[in-house]
Amino acid sequence: MSILDFPTSIIGPGQMQLTPLANTQSGGRSPFDGTEQTLELPGGRWKAVLTYRLAGTEARTLEAFLARLGGRAGRFRWGPPGHALQGNAQFSVATTAAIDGAAQTGSMIHLKGWTPYAQDIFLPGDYLAWLDPSGRPQLHMVTNPGGVPADSSGLCSTPIWPPIRRSPADGAAINFSTPHGIFRLSEDEVVVTHSPAGVADFTINIEEALV
Repeated sequence: MSILDFPTSIIGPGQMQLTPLANTQSGGRSPFDGTEQTLELPGGRWKAVLTYRLAGTEARTLEAFLARLGGRAGRFRWGPPGHALQGNAQFSVATTAAIDGAAQTGSMIHLKGWTPYAQDIFLPGDYLAWLDPSGRPQLHMVTNPGGVPADSSGLCSTPIWPPIRRSPADGAAINFSTPHGIFRLSEDEVVVTHSPAGVADFTINIEEALV
């Protein structure tokens, strides 16, 4: 099945729970002193619960989209609405900002193409995305505790979550305005409740699809 686009005509959701779901492993708690070692493993991903109250064409459009997914088998592009960049990137040279260096891994991303000495390019909680070499968008949140500046050469580095899963290519463009990833339904079943007034209530559980 091809990767679908979440219907752009659907405004909302009314409520959203967006959760970073880490992938960790613990060796168990020591019976001697109570200590516990926990390791962060690759595979951290985003999950969300979306609730909508829709009627008419919007309700039918969303129902049709959910049916077309075929449960957890379907894949679609989605990003948190209203979570575009808070920082000043849109006022600088964001159109030329790009990945600085191939084969990057870990929880730090290096970027180039900014105005030298620009301040607060990113703020904590900003989202950004890029296409990996296979063309799949990778969605990340900036986790720096304060604003991220550029140096004299227009370079900047910022911590992100989740850690990089697929290394971006050098020069890959950064998506600031509509950052998104590839998601799927968390369950095969999506219950839609219809009222006599013609209103439909949706509660949709989704999570990032890593394959």
